[in-house]
Amino acid sequence: MNTTLLRRCNIGTGLWVCLFLVPLLLLCAYSGRLLAENVQPDQKLFLFPTTFDRGYFGLHMQDPRGTAIWPSERFGGLRLWDNYVNWSNLEPKKGEWHFEDLDRLVSKAQKSKVDVLLVLGQTPTWASARPKEASPYFPGNAAEPVDIEDWRRYVRTVATRYRGKIHAYEIWNEVDHKAFWSGSFTKLAELEREAYTILKSIDPSITVVSASMTMTTKATLNDYFSAGNGKFADVIGYHFYTPETPAGPIFLKYLPYLRDALDKHGLAGKPIWNTETGWLIPEDDGHFSDPRNSTMWKTWALPTPEQAAGYVIRALLIERLVGIERFYWYGWNHNGMGLTSGLGSPVRKAGLTYLAAMRWFVGSTVKTCNVEGDVWSCQLTKGKKKAWIVWSMSEQGKVSETVIRQSVVAEDYLGGVHAIQKSLFTSEIPTMYFAQQGAW
Repeated sequence: MNTTLLRRCNIGTGLWVCLFLVPLLLLCAYSGRLLAENVQPDQKLFLFPTTFDRGYFGLHMQDPRGTAIWPSERFGGLRLWDNYVNWSNLEPKKGEWHFEDLDRLVSKAQKSKVDVLLVLGQTPTWASARPKEASPYFPGNAAEPVDIEDWRRYVRTVATRYRGKIHAYEIWNEVDHKAFWSGSFTKLAELEREAYTILKSIDPSITVVSASMTMTTKATLNDYFSAGNGKFADVIGYHFYTPETPAGPIFLKYLPYLRDALDKHGLAGKPIWNTETGWLIPEDDGHFSDPRNSTMWKTWALPTPEQAAGYVIRALLIERLVGIERFYWYGWNHNGMGLTSGLGSPVRKAGLTYLAAMRWFVGSTVKTCNVEGDVWSCQLTKGKKKAWIVWSMSEQGKVSETVIRQSVVAEDYLGGVHAIQKSLFTSEIPTMYFAQQGAW
């Protein structure tokens, strides 16, 4: 991230600025190309058959005060980031703890039967090795703690309070960007080892996710793992952001880099979770509701509502096909990148396709995918039932004769059921074709 974008963000600057504007300003520095349509994912990376469970479908919710409207469908996981529940928020002064917001979020997740992934880190100013260093939240947040005992006590306090309630912890957020981590990878590995030891001593069933990285180079990945990071983690966390391109091509570059690095450092057997990814998403009338600086956003793709809806469902499908085990979308109710507007309503077309993806994919198995021109057709099964999800990488494409011949009904992302005709066309928003009456 471009450190010139960094600014202090606290309650005085306004909750809205901290939750919505700052993450957008930071993320906009990631990309350097404009939207490239008709780029096809590399099917050599696909794993067949691949099954979906509900836990795969994760979200970010900007809901520190508990006022957001959560999805109507039960999703699998909630990653707590940008919710005022980092270390600096929980313990603003040494020994002074504020758990109100985190208690509220964890309670809401429990009632909704949603698993919580809590991101650790963001050192309080008082505990920071560099307390005057700029960060997007509070001064010193990106630095390591000057005293490792403060880190141990923080991890132990949180894990003890939420034992049996929070089942997964991510060590730190996007450590390849100085905005979030300004220390050495060696120091980070020490924090990972200490956190892992403490978390497992409190609850051996806890899943520890390595500190996440995003869109980084091969050299940085090598430095990160060479320092010992990932060794004391059950899962490798990564953010597969490519905000300038449509869903799919992200793996042509970053996933092979990551897998090569894991193999080189003896970590190839560990699962990979995409703990944060998203794109700019417009309102359904095509405009973008966030108060963005047009110059800063020139490198981001500005999709139509239909393109954005296509991005969502294709990203969810393709990432699972290449072996990603969890996908935390950023975010449900973010103004610029959200699947919904405001506090979670109304739901945008992209959000409706996210709900459709859960309806279609959970419990199903993808057997194979076929590409004819710009049109993709992937066959799914659920028990003895069979279906195809079909979409076009361009505005319109013809559905294959094979799908038409074997299908009985089609279901769109809104849940509407349609009769099968002799000649059918598909769009960027996928449609499901079922080989039997009714959906799953």
